[in-house]
Amino acid sequence: MFKTQVETRAFFAAFGPLVAASKHCDIVIAPPFTALAAAVEASKDSSIAIAAQDVHWEKEGAFTGAVSTRMLVEAGCRAVIIGHSERRQYFHEDNATVNRKTKAALAAELRPIVCIGETLPQRESDQWKNVLETQLVEGLAGFGDKDLADIILAYDAASVGLSNPAPAPTKPAPPAPTGQPAPQTPAKKPAAPGPARP
Repeated sequence: MFKTQVETRAFFAAFGPLVAASKHCDIVIAPPFTALAAAVEASKDSSIAIAAQDVHWEKEGAFTGAVSTRMLVEAGCRAVIIGHSERRQYFHEDNATVNRKTKAALAAELRPIVCIGETLPQRESDQWKNVLETQLVEGLAGFGDKDLADIILAYDAASVGLSNPAPAPTKPAPPAPTGQPAPQTPAKKPAAPGPARP
């Protein structure tokens, strides 16, 4: 949940010139739903593609808070993120849901950006290979070569950035009681002299 419409316009005003000459990769930005229109307008004269952060698999219906592929296409989106680690973690999105959403996106000619990745406990317990394989097999079940060619896979592990946490800060030594000397850090012994050089 980052960027209001005003902040989105300011972002593109600063970011656009930085990548105006970029040809080595495709650039896709996925703002929140409320900023999609602002992002599409701000990027209309550039090669930047706009994606949505999520989508529902149904074309319409009583799904409060959800958006359909048709809504995203009308808003100017060219792609959509599906199965993000935060959607899996906080909203219990599973591989079957990812599969449904991916099919809906392809049917609407939206480029699916399908995310796969393990959690930190899964990585620490050495389950990550099985997790990724299951996500791929179940999440992309039923797709042929043509569909798979249109799907972007993104490695989006919840464990990234958490597997090597920063060390805890060193606590200073407590003050010595009044009248007693403070504890001294033992001096390091000097290294033994090496062999004399000729």
